[in-house]
Amino acid sequence: MSAYLKTVYRLFRQNLGRFVVILAIVAVGIGFINGVGAIAPSLRDGLSGGFYAANVPDLRVKSRSPAGFTPAELRTLADCAQTAEDGLLAFSAVDGTVETGAARFYFMPLSDMAVNRIALLPGGAYPARADEVLVERGSRYLRRHAVGDTVEWLGRTLTVTGVAADPLYFNRMPETATGADGTSGEKLNAVFYFDSAYAAFPVVTDVYLVLAGGRAHGLFGEAYRRFVEDAIAEYEALFAASGGDAPVFLSHFSHEGFMTYKAHADKLELIGLIFPAFFIVVVALVVLNTMTRFAEKERASIACCRTLGVGGGRIAVKYLLFAFLACALGSLIGILAGTYTIMPLVYEIFDVNFFMFARTRSFYGGMGLAAAGIMLFAVILVTGLVVRRYVRARPAALLRPPAPKPGGKVFLERIPFLWKRLSFTYKSTFRNIFRNLKHFFMTVISVMGSAALVFMGFALSDAANSGSLSSLGGSFESMISLVAFIVIVCAMLVSVLVIYNLTNINIEERRREIATLMVLGYKNGEVSRYIYREVLIMAVFGILLGLPLGFLGIGGIFGFLEFGALSDVRWYTWPVTAALSLLFVFFTDLLLYRKIVKTDMNASLKTVE
Repeated sequence: MSAYLKTVYRLFRQNLGRFVVILAIVAVGIGFINGVGAIAPSLRDGLSGGFYAANVPDLRVKSRSPAGFTPAELRTLADCAQTAEDGLLAFSAVDGTVETGAARFYFMPLSDMAVNRIALLPGGAYPARADEVLVERGSRYLRRHAVGDTVEWLGRTLTVTGVAADPLYFNRMPETATGADGTSGEKLNAVFYFDSAYAAFPVVTDVYLVLAGGRAHGLFGEAYRRFVEDAIAEYEALFAASGGDAPVFLSHFSHEGFMTYKAHADKLELIGLIFPAFFIVVVALVVLNTMTRFAEKERASIACCRTLGVGGGRIAVKYLLFAFLACALGSLIGILAGTYTIMPLVYEIFDVNFFMFARTRSFYGGMGLAAAGIMLFAVILVTGLVVRRYVRARPAALLRPPAPKPGGKVFLERIPFLWKRLSFTYKSTFRNIFRNLKHFFMTVISVMGSAALVFMGFALSDAANSGSLSSLGGSFESMISLVAFIVIVCAMLVSVLVIYNLTNINIEERRREIATLMVLGYKNGEVSRYIYREVLIMAVFGILLGLPLGFLGIGGIFGFLEFGALSDVRWYTWPVTAALSLLFVFFTDLLLYRKIVKTDMNASLKTVE
């Protein structure tokens, strides 16, 4: 192994903890971004895949005439260029009343349906006589029937031979029945299916149409909406030319279940765009902070390499490779974790209100890859600029400790009555905090961002539990609650990692100072408090700024998503967020206590600072 590769290996080995922390922070952030960002496309693809597999019609056509469709009208629909080959199903639908309430009876070729294929659930059989029917599966609004049940209708006793799953009845919530004139009527209590091979109805009342080329436009976009509207206009023109009354054309955009599902997916898409933006900013700031201070710590190593004749480019590659691998591996882990944990969880929640179709096997990594690309670019750019400054400096200057900044009074010293009442340790703490304002602000901003994310997660949960989303359905409330929980958990993980990382950096940069205090007789607890006190004060600054930032942020999110309100945010969200953030500080203090008390005094005091 060459000397250069040995220095690369040593860089990674000696800074493995820093590498793992960066990787973990990136993994959590990218995991959330990709997981939440993948929800909306997976929902759309799941419904689209189920509709296409069952060849669900693009249009439901209802005759306005009591006599139903004439053979000529059916030929007009079948011969239109907009109709796909074998894309027409003519049938009869009759509304009636059974002992349990309003019901709808379909007369269809059940065992041979090329359009809107109705699935027969296990344990049943297709009707084989005129007095046998299938029944639609039960839901919150459709009564549950079992095989062998009987139903009285128009003086006839009908026997249920099986339970059907019509893909158009995928909504578990009550759907308003649509009359022949397109107006809304009574909500159905049951749906039954006769096989038209045994029980024919004299009038064709409805037609299902599959449009040629419809799948090329998807189901949810404006392109598909325009495509359907153009097709309806052409059908209506053909009927007008024949002198007959145009029937009622109903698309998916007039289907209550479809539009509810689409609205939920659209809201989730907005959530998948807004919250990840906050996460990527926080994660990027933390990683940039870490790499900047890492490069500063490595100035002596860079000087040694320059003295040995190693080129500036080769030196820079080591640190760029360190940053790249940490971010790239973290991004890969995050994309995989988000795709296979967060997205499936939210997808399954939709089963509360919908009979969900199977998830497609598509891999949704677009959001994660985009966020990772932005983060990698920023990190590599900043790391390169920082290292470039050092590799261009004279080795002799780098081997000497940087000149201390000119002393000056900190802000509190200008308030004599307060400053005089502080003990020596607190005076030293505040001077250390404000000695390097760049580190101070980077730490405060990092904690502020993570605290704001925790607050917004709790506020989103408050909105979901306030009842203000009840008009959007139970699945939407459940889904928002789950997303809020995911935000809170991911924000907490980021917060813990941020504080751990910043505290660890603080300890690493002050090894000599810690050793000096130990030599002077400071006990372990006193030394630890000396270090932790600074971190706690900076964390408090970050929390105090993060709470109002989170409040303003969630207010903007509520307005953008058009649900929830700032009045939904419970008063205890404020202290709970602050308390949790402080708890993270104490938790990381416990994790790093051993690192402080195990400081090698001899080795630390020999270092040049």
